[in-house]
Amino acid sequence: FGSGGAAILAVSAMGFPSRFRVPLFVAAVATSGVVQAAPPTCHPGDVAGLCTGREARGSGWAQESVLLQTHAAIDQTASLGVDLDATAAMDRLGVEHISRLYRSPFDLAKFLKNGIAAIRAALPSFSQEVPNMSRGLGKMATKLVEAITQILPPQIAQSPFFMKFAKDVNGTLQGLTGALELVDALKVYAKEGNTGMLVNVLTSALDQVASVANNDFLRNTGYHIARFMSALSDVLQGAGTSLDFIEEGEQLTGISSLFSGLMAAIDGLVPVDLQNNNTYVDIVKGVEGELGGMLRDVLTFVYGILDSGVCWKKSLERERFRPTLCGPGYHLADVQWCLPDSGGGK
Repeated sequence: FGSGGAAILAVSAMGFPSRFRVPLFVAAVATSGVVQAAPPTCHPGDVAGLCTGREARGSGWAQESVLLQTHAAIDQTASLGVDLDATAAMDRLGVEHISRLYRSPFDLAKFLKNGIAAIRAALPSFSQEVPNMSRGLGKMATKLVEAITQILPPQIAQSPFFMKFAKDVNGTLQGLTGALELVDALKVYAKEGNTGMLVNVLTSALDQVASVANNDFLRNTGYHIARFMSALSDVLQGAGTSLDFIEEGEQLTGISSLFSGLMAAIDGLVPVDLQNNNTYVDIVKGVEGELGGMLRDVLTFVYGILDSGVCWKKSLERERFRPTLCGPGYHLADVQWCLPDSGGGK
């Protein structure tokens, strides 16, 4: 959490019986300089002047013109009845609109809260003896589309491009019901309370939405939607690790993991010049209720299973960093994001 007298500012109980009472969240920002964003450092060979690794995070927002590319023909443009010049103008409008919104901690907190609510919408269907994967993914798709709508200007949110995107998101997530490894993972979660399996399913769904946005939507606007999905994955993975530790009674380590995941999400979206303690605290305050509710939903289900005699597991906290290489089925975007290729990665 930093040095120089940093303190935990907020630890919230979540309404459990005393033996299940769990701290929700923390912002370690009691003193100035606790959390400082390092300026991006570039090295010879970096593509288009962008930087590799964690240092590059946020640089895309500081130099938006670098990300804006000459808009090539989009395959679907003709069928949607939109000419290329109008499409390029709409794409620029989308990027400019998102860039402005992400300079507001209040707006960004609202968007992240909506995204977390979309993930949470799937949990009731997943957290039952026989999980209903199709229903859960359907609810998640609907809520994610609603959350994305809040990020976009009305001209795009009401456009044929977005209507097609919304339809593709739902269809793509429903397609995951045929992925046997994810079906099996959900069964393991439902039977054993293995939160890692749940996180695998949910992050796979977010990856697929990122792929749709990155490949089948307005080019640059879609790229920023994909970044939003990656930020939600950061939150989710931090929450997953946090749940593991909380289940083991390691509450402070769990809080640290939760904080780490949310910080990764914020740093991936907020402009570099706004990555400071005030921004982090404002965003934490905006999302802590929904994030705590998500943890509570999962823990209620998991503790019910654990009380039935399933063994407890032991976890280790892992350092979080952005990749510089991607595995099969993924490609490196902005020299810091591994996004699924068209058709999805594994």
